[in-house]
Amino acid sequence: MTSFRADTSGVEFESPSLAGQSVTLRGWGPLDASLFAAVLAEATRSGVTTVLLDLTNVDYFSMEAAAALLDHIGHSGGRCQLVLLPSTAVERKLITLGMAAILP
Repeated sequence: MTSFRADTSGVEFESPSLAGQSVTLRGWGPLDASLFAAVLAEATRSGVTTVLLDLTNVDYFSMEAAAALLDHIGHSGGRCQLVLLPSTAVERKLITLGMAAILP
């Protein structure tokens, strides 16, 4: 597992599964948008078909992080399924921005 950390927040990138079809990203704290975008891009480059995005421990989700998520969805072209596990803060931000359709 590879971890990318700031002072009180971060994202862990769990290597692709043995079958090579899925990868898990776990975020926590106030999620840094540039770090989040970089990790999403790395997950996509790994060639997996499913990204499990566990944001249940994220306590602040910025507009920039939401934009990075939307950009990732737009650029994956349906090649990579995103499974989102949002925290209350993430849910609130996505609903406020009119992005509730991507919530589970």
